[in-house]
Amino acid sequence: MAIIGIAVAPMPKGDTYKSGAQGFLDLAINAAAASDLTTHLESFDSRAFQQVQLQLADKLKARGLTVKIVPGVVDPAQYPEMSSSSKGKYIALRDYSALQRSDGIDRLLLLSLDQVGTSRTYFGFAPTSPPIAVAKASGQMVDLKTGKILWSTSSLRNQSVTPPWDQPPSYPNIDSAIATAIVGAGNAVVSDLAY
Repeated sequence: MAIIGIAVAPMPKGDTYKSGAQGFLDLAINAAAASDLTTHLESFDSRAFQQVQLQLADKLKARGLTVKIVPGVVDPAQYPEMSSSSKGKYIALRDYSALQRSDGIDRLLLLSLDQVGTSRTYFGFAPTSPPIAVAKASGQMVDLKTGKILWSTSSLRNQSVTPPWDQPPSYPNIDSAIATAIVGAGNAVVSDLAY
C-alpha cells in the first residue's frame, strides 16, 4: 500500500492587497497609508494552518490509508524543476522524488497557505471599502515515482472584519478575521480531499 506523506510548505508573510482603479502615484499613496497595517501583517503568525496537516492525516487514516507526517516544511523552491521530458499536463512543476528516499513515502500531499492578509478596494487614492481578511490555501498530491498530480485544490476565503478595524498597533479585529479566514480555507481543502 502506498504511503502518503503530508507536508506543509513555508508560511507566507501577511500583506495588504489593494485592488481597483489606481495609478502609479495612487499606489504609492495607498501603500504609505497602509504601511502600519502592512508592517503588522508581515509578522502575522499563520502557523495555525498547520492543523490542516493533522486533520487530513486523521481523515485519511480513518479511510484505511497509510499516512506519515513529513516533519518541518517542504519548500518547493528547494527541489529541482521537472525535466523537460517529464513536463506535461498533470505533472508537478518540481521533482519531489528525493522525499521518497529520505522520508520513505510514495506520495506527497503538499499543503500550502498561498496568501494571507487583507484586501481593500480603491478608486485612485480613496478607499472604497473597509479591509476584509483573506486567506488562500491549496493542496496537491503528487506520485513521487512519476511526478503525476493525483489531486489538487485551491480555496480562497474572505472574511469581514468586525468594526472597528483600524486599531494600531495590534489590530485585534483584523487578526481575528484573518484567523477565521485561514480556518475556512484550510477546512475547504480538507473537505475537498476527505469529503
